[in-house]
Amino acid sequence: MRVFSTVFAGTPDFAVPSLRTLYHRPDIKVVAVYTQPDRPVGRGGRLIKGPIKNLATDLGLIIEQPTDLQDPATINTFGSYRPEILVVAAYGKILPHEYLEITATPINVHASLLPRWRGAAPIQRALLEGDRETGISIMRMVDRLDAGPVWLVKKCAIQQTDTGGALTGRLAGLGAEALDEALDLYVRGTIEERKQDESLATYASKISNPELAIDWSESASKIERKVRAMNPTPGVHTVLGGSRVKILQCKATDSEVKESPGAIATLTKKTLEIATGDGVLALLELQPAGKQPMSGLAFINGYRRRL
Repeated sequence: MRVFSTVFAGTPDFAVPSLRTLYHRPDIKVVAVYTQPDRPVGRGGRLIKGPIKNLATDLGLIIEQPTDLQDPATINTFGSYRPEILVVAAYGKILPHEYLEITATPINVHASLLPRWRGAAPIQRALLEGDRETGISIMRMVDRLDAGPVWLVKKCAIQQTDTGGALTGRLAGLGAEALDEALDLYVRGTIEERKQDESLATYASKISNPELAIDWSESASKIERKVRAMNPTPGVHTVLGGSRVKILQCKATDSEVKESPGAIATLTKKTLEIATGDGVLALLELQPAGKQPMSGLAFINGYRRRL
């Protein structure tokens, strides 16, 4: 049996099932794992390892965390592993063309139905736009962002209650399944590449900080989608009773709007609803700055006098 020398590049939880799949394939030898540098967290700036680094450490794999992928020494190090296959799954950095040239077969585990939602935040963009379906595309990498030919696609329905976290978890598992199936085809020499239709391409740009503030002039349904898309991280926020508050769970209604957007439409012992540009938004779970998440009822009891 031929064994393929393979480098894996990934960082967050989404990439974990894919690395596990590679590690357990007898025809794959993971010679190195590339992941982003440890990130400082909290006021003390304590460095935290990412999920892929933790897994690679547990598996006893070689770990590389370059800060500058274009540095000649870094490129030489990558080349020294002589990878036949490069598998990328949410690495978080764009690999320069030298890495693709060094590797005979660079492939990407991408969380969308390409060519829809190329780019950094395909899961969040699909939820924000109200897509009913998404999935995984295994794609051979080229110099253009997520534009390479597609090897294999697996589809996944988006539920009306899906959060970014829930959908990411499902797609992570689906990504590992798709990767495993694609590698089976690759090993057998039966891959059939499909060129992407450029006329259908859309781009999932990185989520920006201004997008995380709720714009109450938008419709209740659009705000609800935003809350779900950004849950659990990075979360969306607003100001209630003079305090910055994250909205973790909410429910859009088509109630008639009588108040101006952002004003309280309903406040009872159990209900807090905010008027929007179209419809009313019931707040079900919130997190005031510096506090633990709490139910809408607990927030009302604790903050009623400020509202």
